Amino acid sequence: MSIYDNKYYSFSRFELRSISGHGQTILSCHDTIEDARHYQSIREARGEVTVIYDSIDNEPVCGE
Repeated sequence: MSIYDNKYYSFSRFELRSISGHGQTILSCHDTIEDARHYQSIREARGEVTVIYDSIDNEPVCGE
């Protein structure tokens, strides 16, 4: 049995990260890419540099 089979275990797949000269910081975690993109647009409107990462593949999600 995998840890993912446990009904009490859940995680958010998409992470919204800020990018700075000091590295990356996870700002928020989201279940859907649409939700992550919504919060990314809010952060970028304030002048922050952000990227959405897939927490399973640990790679940035490319825009469409």
